[in-house]
Amino acid sequence: MRRVLMISHGYPPFGGSGMLRTLKFSRYLPDHGWRPVVLTLRRTRHPREDPRLLAEVPPGTPVYRSRPVALLEAGAALRRALRRLAGRNGNGAPDGAPSAAANGLQGGGARTGNGGGLAGLLRELLTTPDSYAGWFLPGLLQGLWAIVRHRPRIIYSTSPPPTAHLIGHALSRTTGLPWVMDFRDPWTLQWPAEVMARRRGRWAKRMEARLLRGAAHVICNTEPLAEALRAAYPGLPPERFSVITNGFDPADFPPLPPPPADGPFRFTHTGEFFPAGDLRVPDPFLAALAELVEEGALAPADVRLRLVGSGEYTDGEAFARFASLPALNGILDVVDFVPHGDIPGELARAHCLLLFQNSPLFRMQVPAKTFEYIRAERPILAVAPPGATQRLVDSVGGVAVPPDDHEGLKAAIRALVAGRGDAPRRGAGELDRFSRPGLTRRLAALLDAQAGKSAGAREGG
Repeated sequence: MRRVLMISHGYPPFGGSGMLRTLKFSRYLPDHGWRPVVLTLRRTRHPREDPRLLAEVPPGTPVYRSRPVALLEAGAALRRALRRLAGRNGNGAPDGAPSAAANGLQGGGARTGNGGGLAGLLRELLTTPDSYAGWFLPGLLQGLWAIVRHRPRIIYSTSPPPTAHLIGHALSRTTGLPWVMDFRDPWTLQWPAEVMARRRGRWAKRMEARLLRGAAHVICNTEPLAEALRAAYPGLPPERFSVITNGFDPADFPPLPPPPADGPFRFTHTGEFFPAGDLRVPDPFLAALAELVEEGALAPADVRLRLVGSGEYTDGEAFARFASLPALNGILDVVDFVPHGDIPGELARAHCLLLFQNSPLFRMQVPAKTFEYIRAERPILAVAPPGATQRLVDSVGGVAVPPDDHEGLKAAIRALVAGRGDAPRRGAGELDRFSRPGLTRRLAALLDAQAGKSAGAREGG
């Protein structure tokens, strides 16, 4: 059986929606003649563990786990050592007083402008293309060892983080193996213009262009992202880009019973929020729901909102303000992280499933949970501007409302509650579009084609 080296920063026992795409591909690729060899990290910055997912890893799968170099910490230590050698901190202050530049370096790279002097430049170098840059060298070395041991026919890498693609590109250049890039999210195309105008944005753009030129093929998980990449890189053949969406695994999501016929109407959201920049937050929905209760359009006893695995957002000030509103008293139900295997039960108890994709920066992305929502055959209410999420939700009979349309969101909530979770039934053909086995079949065909081209080129040479 042919082997494929799969580079992904997350893999079981760690959980999270980003990891599931690689896990499901690796689970079903052996059915199509490809055995995975996985290169991943020992630990990610989202260390939620879901050990039950280990049962889905094909038996005997080699998994190589790298420990990244802590580049920021190493850079800060180097600067402190240089200050000690010089007997001062580099800005004329007595030795031992931290300089502004040193404080900036230790700040973890959150500020990415052109300022900051030498420390700012060093910080950006150590966090380009992302905060996992310290994975590059350990990943490259372990990847070479995996290639020597297992002789894969092709390399596959998935991002974010883009460092995975740097490793894939370097391994491909070193070994001559064809390399396939997979974008779970955009890279530079989602960054605002002011970020792209800065030094780090320019570096990332040149890096992205170089990697795209070096890839044998580029997979995008939404059509809007593929369209945007073709437009941004017109010098590349348009057929180099194809789309394989995220999906659901029928083995995880058997047909669910209808929603409860009595009791309060339950809105449910599963997964993390991203409050920075209001990228993905429930604030518009919470405001609309509170106002409907205050107006008497909804009775508090008749509605519930269940937030499952929301992350840090529900510990923050914004959510605390909503939770303190008398109108929402007794309505909100917050649940910490649950294993992925428990999600079907959460969806089964819901009357309506919520999506939040508030920022236009996410216009090319679709939350991975959307496909599990589709399988659950519940109404979907998305708070999202025009873009990939809105387009998909509309296509499956859901409702998408822009985050600034307060009255439209109130009307959608009232209509859903009045309809008591009446959802369109999905046909088998529609569901098959998003099944993990079917999507993996498409990936296997793509790997077949690229490996075949590479073999033909070597024979012809």
